[in-house]
Parts: sequence; C-alpha cells; structure tokens
Amino acid sequence: MIPHGYGGLHLKVIGAWAAAYVLTLLLGFTVFVDSVAFAAVAALACALPASAAARREARAV
Repeated sequence: MIPHGYGGLHLKVIGAWAAAYVLTLLLGFTVFVDSVAFAAVAALACALPASAAARREARAV
C-alpha cells in the first residue's frame, strides 16, 4: 500500500532533481569545464532532493 501523499512527494522530488540536474549540466558545460571539484559538488547537489525525501519518510515511520 502506498502512503497518502506519496505520489505528490515523488513528483516534487523528481522535479527538484531535474532542476538541479539541468542547472549543473548548464554550469558544467559553460562555466566549470573539466572541473572535478564542481562535478563532486554537483553530484551531492543532485542527490539532495532524494536524500531529503528519504530522511523525511524515515522519520515518519
């Protein structure tokens, strides 16, 4: 059984991830070309929406 409100939360997480991903792609290809440090920070930024949602769900249990 799917918890109430999970569909909306999932859409918000995917939307936030997509925005972060597109932003990091744009910055990575234009400003931070060949920057390993930027790639590491971008990976963490893209992981934040999903990890925040997972933490929220873990606290609800």
